[in-house]
Amino acid sequence: ALEDDVVGESVAYDDESLVTEAFMSAEMCETSDNKLSAGIPVDIWAIPVVRRGEVIAVVERHTNQMGVRAPGNTEAHYLEIADILSEMLHHGRFPQFPGSDRALAPKGTDGVIRVAATGMITLASPNALSAFRRLGLAGDLDGEYLIPTVREL
Repeated sequence: ALEDDVVGESVAYDDESLVTEAFMSAEMCETSDNKLSAGIPVDIWAIPVVRRGEVIAVVERHTNQMGVRAPGNTEAHYLEIADILSEMLHHGRFPQFPGSDRALAPKGTDGVIRVAATGMITLASPNALSAFRRLGLAGDLDGEYLIPTVREL
């Protein structure tokens, strides 16, 4: 929970800041002391974006720790996906695709589909499932194989 959009903001040097630590060490740094952000206790990760051996930026990841409970299945999947994306960001391991039409690029509201190496869908967010149902899907996506499912639609 951030009160302001800080994308692109410069950060002053602070030797106690996770952002500074991540920038200087080129390693992911985290705290689990439930720092308050907008009045909500959060765990914070500082993820350095490394390109050609140099840190070019640092991304902060905040995870809401409000309430003492075990995460549900969907939330657990989202946290796992966040871990995977954090590693991809830190190590610069992104799939490379040729230029494409920006109008066809995924939007945040399109939902999330997690696909195993086998092609089987292991998670489909409610928005993703809704998008597929608008395309004509009658059942669920979890446990289905993405390519044959899309071809059938």
